[in-house]
Amino acid sequence: MRIPKEVTYAEAYLTLKCGLGCSYCINSHSGVSRNRDELSAKEWTDWANNVEWDGLSLTLGGGEPTEYKEFYELINRLDESKVKVDLLTNVSFDVDRFVKNISPDKFSKGENLAYKSIRVSYHPERHNPKELVEKVNVLQENGF
Repeated sequence: MRIPKEVTYAEAYLTLKCGLGCSYCINSHSGVSRNRDELSAKEWTDWANNVEWDGLSLTLGGGEPTEYKEFYELINRLDESKVKVDLLTNVSFDVDRFVKNISPDKFSKGENLAYKSIRVSYHPERHNPKELVEKVNVLQENGF
């Protein structure tokens, strides 16, 4: 499968789960269950590793993509020579575990995107700004 040149953005919603529970969340108001069946890491990577991305990066999103049950397995199964991924996250995850289990080489922006490899969303109802900045700094210090 080849991604058409007209496509400028692709996002895989790995899961709709998110522990923040913000009142304004678009996924909360969609009427779709957050506990729906999810593809396995093997199913996601069999698909993603066989797409001709043509320089386009695949955004891993959701809910909170790091709450996907096989997140670390999925990331480590992706062939970075075939698919470039970036992450849209609220960084509610354990950054030390993240840094220990994933190489920064797994995340890189595609040629056709201006996005950073990891984009962080701030949720004023739930985040402590100082803690959020500290987590982002740890990611940056470790090459993400």
